[in-house]
Amino acid sequence: QQKENTEGRLYELTTGSSSGQKMQEKISGGKEYGLNDTNYLLYLLALEMVDQPNKSGNLGTYTVGEKKDAADMANLTQAAYEYLK
Repeated sequence: QQKENTEGRLYELTTGSSSGQKMQEKISGGKEYGLNDTNYLLYLLALEMVDQPNKSGNLGTYTVGEKKDAADMANLTQAAYEYLK
């Protein structure tokens, strides 16, 4: 599932779909903090890897700890992490 999600994001980013454009805007806004296409996609993948269900059992609601762990896995700078959180 993670592979499919990542492939989907790559496709959206490459084709310039509306989701891809939003990702590109996020990346462009974070360039001054060291963010680029690769480490942003790695961060998104890492978020999926560290995500744990919330009290309702739902995924996708990332805690500060999960975001920090994902940022570490993607080797983001502290500034890029601050920008994304």
